[in-house]
Amino acid sequence: MSSLETAMIKARGAEKRGDFAEAERVYGSILQKFPGNTRARKGMDQMFKNRALAMMRADAPSQAEIDALSAAYEQGRLAQVVAMAEGLLVPYPRSTIVHNLLGAAFLTLGQSDRAEAALREAHARGVRHPAICNNLGMALANLGRHDEAIAFYEEAAALDPSYAIARNNLGNALKECGRDEEALAAYHQALALRHDYTDASNNLAVLLDKLGRVAEAETAYRQVLSLQPDHAPACNNLANLLVGRGDYAGAHAFYAKALAIRPDYPEALLNLGNLLKRQGRTNEASTMFERAKAARPGYAEASAEQGKAEALAGHLDLAIALFDEALASDPAHAGAEAHRLFYQLHMADWSRLGDWPALRDRADTAISPWAALALEDDPQAQLRRSRGWTQLSFGCTKAPLPQPQPAADGRIRVGYFSADFHAHATVYLMAGLLREHDRSKFEIHAYSYGPVVDEAVRAQIKACTDSFTDVQDMADAEVVALARQHQLDVAVDLKGYTQGGRTQLFAERLAPVQVAFLGYPGTSGADFIDYAVADRTVVPASETDSFSEALMLMPGSYQCNDDQRVIADTAGTRADHGLPETGFVFCCFNQSYKIGPREWAVWMRLLNQVEGSVLWLFQSNAWADDALRAEAAKHGVAPERLVFAPKLPQAEHLARHAHADLFLDTFNYTAHTTASDALWAGLPVVTLAGRQFSARVGASLLTAVGLPDLVTETIEDYEALILALATDPAHLAELRQRLAANRTTTPLFDSAGYARNLEAAFAEAYRRHQAGERPHEIVID
Repeated sequence: MSSLETAMIKARGAEKRGDFAEAERVYGSILQKFPGNTRARKGMDQMFKNRALAMMRADAPSQAEIDALSAAYEQGRLAQVVAMAEGLLVPYPRSTIVHNLLGAAFLTLGQSDRAEAALREAHARGVRHPAICNNLGMALANLGRHDEAIAFYEEAAALDPSYAIARNNLGNALKECGRDEEALAAYHQALALRHDYTDASNNLAVLLDKLGRVAEAETAYRQVLSLQPDHAPACNNLANLLVGRGDYAGAHAFYAKALAIRPDYPEALLNLGNLLKRQGRTNEASTMFERAKAARPGYAEASAEQGKAEALAGHLDLAIALFDEALASDPAHAGAEAHRLFYQLHMADWSRLGDWPALRDRADTAISPWAALALEDDPQAQLRRSRGWTQLSFGCTKAPLPQPQPAADGRIRVGYFSADFHAHATVYLMAGLLREHDRSKFEIHAYSYGPVVDEAVRAQIKACTDSFTDVQDMADAEVVALARQHQLDVAVDLKGYTQGGRTQLFAERLAPVQVAFLGYPGTSGADFIDYAVADRTVVPASETDSFSEALMLMPGSYQCNDDQRVIADTAGTRADHGLPETGFVFCCFNQSYKIGPREWAVWMRLLNQVEGSVLWLFQSNAWADDALRAEAAKHGVAPERLVFAPKLPQAEHLARHAHADLFLDTFNYTAHTTASDALWAGLPVVTLAGRQFSARVGASLLTAVGLPDLVTETIEDYEALILALATDPAHLAELRQRLAANRTTTPLFDSAGYARNLEAAFAEAYRRHQAGERPHEIVID
């Protein structure tokens, strides 16, 4: 018999006699001579477990009492476990096994603070038992003390190297501490110990997803479901991943599967509701949010998301009530508070605007950068918010650049992506650009991911493009593949962070040059958008660093326009529009959310100073109409001096401008297409130039149409200029004549000239890419 066998027999004998110190000494001497001996290592590990069990039985109740306590725990009679354990600890205060079972019961009951106290008592007895260490780690993790939990999970894993649960829990704690690579290693260790450990596979997939390793994450989720098809969290998480990739049909199927397994699964109900909301199915979405709240009473996130759905459906009063409901459950819910404020602006309810300064930093990733534009005029804040939103929405994915081959005919291939290829402001502005593109030098593609609203507009766009593709029902990967099949050189995002955008497409890299244009008046904050179309008025040189993109600076305005827009011959009379036949008509057709108390106070002072005048406003919604009438009364203005204009077809809307005398612009978010409408219809606009892009568009348009004298720099100058024009008919008439002449001679309404300038910018960006240059500012003279 070898000396190794003799030593192993000696160690096992000492263990059987209860002489654990001798057994540890012998096993240790074996491992010192033979460190790779697996039998000795397993023997040592088992000896530690047996010693721990023996120590746990010391100072313990009878075996019958322990068996009864253990049976109650295994059967889930947790309240009884607590009562029995606390009773047994009176005569046996040092019983490790009772403290452990009491701690485990508290842990299951969700009373983590009491679990920690009991488990620390068990651990303090000097018993090195992996389950005690693991349970104590779980209690600490539940209390948010992940750094402390890590030490106990590591101790549990050291005591029992085969303890896969401890490795999985260690991964969770490491992830919470931002130690992602170590967490990945812990999950892989757990799976090496238990190949069928579905929870560890799911946790691994979640972390891979977070790290932007989407393909690996999807593989891991599908591995979980191959092992355990009824793993509801994996179904839910895989559905979330598919939503992020634009595969809405696939996501819907997996949410449905998760809910078939667990009909009251709150997170899956919430996520399915969000998907339905994104698809515009707001009634169905609201039903899902109701189910989520029923499954988890006080579920603030479900209340907040339901509020957004109801707002999109036009039920603003119900939306506000739901945001209030969310805040009653979670007063710190920044998303609910920020969205409540945003939709109150739509209702012209300014009662909580004073809350914004305290909320603005907390709301950086709680509200879309677009929704924050009307709340403040701060370019650097918008950049910070956009970067945070980009990181939250798209993670750290760094897609490789496509490398399309140059077109055989030498043309540069440009793709425009939007949800708004219908009777929408974007198309009203772009129609001239699309019509005037030089198709001998540029191959133009359009990709629509919005609903089919009117075929006539689509037919108009199709006639101006080499291809028009409806990609609404295509997953992101399919759209990206199609763009690469078309070998796009330049991809143009016409939506940005406005409602219904699919910026994720650009994160996956549709083309080597990617450009933000027209739809979103600000920076994307994204490193995958190379250029933003601007001009030196909307983005002064002093604010260039508030854009993550390099700028394409147009010589007139960044905004394209159609110089063939039709103005209907349906103006009628003032009375046809509810206006007085005489008296000065101030006008603002901006949406109600752009109007704030600062401009309103100016407008009311003007009404009080210009006798017989009225203010003609766009009719956004009934709540805003009523609120603005009430605000007028507060300023001593009769509510009937406000006239609300209903929505009309575009040509008829342009025609009614003839009855207004002067357009008054808003401040943080000025008129954009609305200002172009007024100027094209011959109505002068007075604007206040702010700091951020959205607050300077009015200034850009007026400068490009040759009326820079209507751009003011202070509220006092804004008010004084409007009053001067309203009380000087000759000066106003001269302005109208100048505007009429300038419409055909200045850059703003020169569709062909704009097309040449934008094409020159695209061509230069493409040349730089071909030359291996990094994107940097392009100035078109």
